[in-house]
Amino acid sequence: MSMQAGAGREPATVNPPAGLCNSCLHQQLVRNTRGSVFSLCRRSKAEPDRFPRYPRLPVAGCPGYEARAPATTAAAPG
Repeated sequence: MSMQAGAGREPATVNPPAGLCNSCLHQQLVRNTRGSVFSLCRRSKAEPDRFPRYPRLPVAGCPGYEARAPATTAAAPG
């Protein structure tokens, strides 16, 4: 299942939604040469028996889920 990412570090537009992965600390978006974007679970590297590298989407529950810190924007001086 693929996702389309915006420019920079903006959240990806997911079709279908990736569920918990979209807000997980362990998600890495991987783009292939054709422009499709996939959700890679970085926990799969250390624990491949517990976490699939590319989980089936949408993910509704995951024992390894950790919320990613919300993006912050720099305040303008003054």
